[in-house]
Amino acid sequence: MHEQNKELEVLRFLFNRDVKKKEIGTNSLSFQKEDRIQETAYYLKSLKEQSYIEIVHDAFSKGGIFHPVYNNNVTRIWWGNIHLTDLGEKYVLENELVSECGE
Repeated sequence: MHEQNKELEVLRFLFNRDVKKKEIGTNSLSFQKEDRIQETAYYLKSLKEQSYIEIVHDAFSKGGIFHPVYNNNVTRIWWGNIHLTDLGEKYVLENELVSECGE
């Protein structure tokens, strides 16, 4: 999956969770099993830099060695500390990343 598509997948997930109030698990994200946490953290950092999400408090537990591709040592993500911003919501809606009926 292309890098931008993975960012969009995370935005869709957060939109469905924060705006549509759907109860969905992070297993719906299609990242590789062995690098799932580090890869997700990499895209979350990118989305934060673009102001599409905000991270309140520390959303990442870290430890061990840095991942050579994703350049982080995140071992756990605290999703309750990650939220879609108004700009992120607007981006999702303007680009029709989720249908209006929430399907």
